[in-house]
Amino acid sequence: MLGDLPAGSRRFTVENGRTVERAFDPRPPAAAEVLVKVAGSAVGAAPGAEIVGTVVASGAAAAEWMGRRVLVPRVLPCGECDRCRRGRASACPSRASRGAVATHETVPARYLLALEPPLAPTEELWRFAALADAAAAPYGAIVRAQVAPGDLCIVVGGGVRGRFAAAIARAKGAHAAILDGDPALRERALAAGARFALDAEALDAPAALASLHRQAQAAGVDSLEVKVIEATSTAAGRRRALLLVADGGTAALLADGDGSAPQADLDGIAESEAVVVGAAACHPDLLPELVALVVRGELPLAPETLALPFSGLAEAIAGVRAGRIRGLPILVP
Repeated sequence: MLGDLPAGSRRFTVENGRTVERAFDPRPPAAAEVLVKVAGSAVGAAPGAEIVGTVVASGAAAAEWMGRRVLVPRVLPCGECDRCRRGRASACPSRASRGAVATHETVPARYLLALEPPLAPTEELWRFAALADAAAAPYGAIVRAQVAPGDLCIVVGGGVRGRFAAAIARAKGAHAAILDGDPALRERALAAGARFALDAEALDAPAALASLHRQAQAAGVDSLEVKVIEATSTAAGRRRALLLVADGGTAALLADGDGSAPQADLDGIAESEAVVVGAAACHPDLLPELVALVVRGELPLAPETLALPFSGLAEAIAGVRAGRIRGLPILVP
């Protein structure tokens, strides 16, 4: 092993609504692993698995990573199984297990992304934890939906993932429309890059689609075939997305739902030859493209990220669930 195991490593969990801090000894890295000192741990869909930091120890086969700043993808597949070879990284049965929120984590080096030239961040390193999933998941969905320049891309949900989806769609040359019932979230989405915004509570999906077509045509946007990104992972959001796409086009449904099944117009989807795809965690191979958007200034992280201490884990989770925190909390040392 190269480097030394740190003293004073801490792990954080939530028990009875409070953050509990415990000391632990990080696992020494195996030959192809590294130990990362966490600079930012995002409290997103998978707290503890969305990190950025600096490599402080490595196995012999990963020595080139020593001292480098790295982004650790949420999903770390084996890269060798049949599912990995088919590009289904999230379905890899041998993907690395991830632990609780901690100051250090031992991970495989295979899919790390160096945040150094030519992908050198100009913003604070901790903010890049947002790319591990909160921005990466919608980016993967946009890729799976084949969103292209000039497309009308409807994003269902104005939360953090939805706003990142709107910003990424704009960066790819598409025209993003946000569908959400919260006026404050619609305003934030417009600031993030959405061109249109509609109230999901005031309009049902067919009426919203008709309204978007009218607005798009008035703005000179060809909206005959839409791309829909469902970013709420709720039954209600997925139902809206499937109704929107029943008129044709493509819908990508983000994972991490609550398990409830939406009612769907399957006849409409079949008759219009619509395409519906699932979109779980983004494949690590796509992350350099995402970081490049940040480096070029097309995907600003500062408006969507806020720093909290590791001891604020319980506060961050409660604040997000209650709607008091509208951005992405990132825990920092």
